[in-house]
Amino acid sequence: MGGRSIGRVTPDGRVDPAWAQVQQPNGIAVSPDGGQVYVIQTTAAPGLFRIPADDPAHPRRWISAAASDALALPDGLTLDGQGRPLIATHAAGQIWRVEGDSLCTVESGLYLSTQITYGHGDRGFSAGKLYRSGVNGRIYEVPAGAEPDRSAGAPAMR
Repeated sequence: MGGRSIGRVTPDGRVDPAWAQVQQPNGIAVSPDGGQVYVIQTTAAPGLFRIPADDPAHPRRWISAAASDALALPDGLTLDGQGRPLIATHAAGQIWRVEGDSLCTVESGLYLSTQITYGHGDRGFSAGKLYRSGVNGRIYEVPAGAEPDRSAGAPAMR
């Protein structure tokens, strides 16, 4: 946060500290097929970038947050089982999910969120359930963010 560089560590341990460039990068996730790297830009015109793994010199802004979300401070980023990005917003207290080429609010009222992730086990952090952590160290389950085949109802479009 605060810089431009996105580093990469190769499977053989080599480090490229400036593999790609996005202004104010924060959350990052890799597509299930490994072909895209998703990066959330936190402050300067918040938005979601796609970086082709085979062409990191050309990141592309995919989705921009609404002007009213300029101070939302998107932070953590994860992908659901369908490969759709979900974004935790620090100041807005919302969880956004990409639906097509739009951001939809999945949950509200979770202020100071820093990260979101899906559980993978049957004990503690149940598989398919979305969890949020915040600066206060607390972890909450986000029922509205459960894997789509397990959730009821659609998110509100932003």
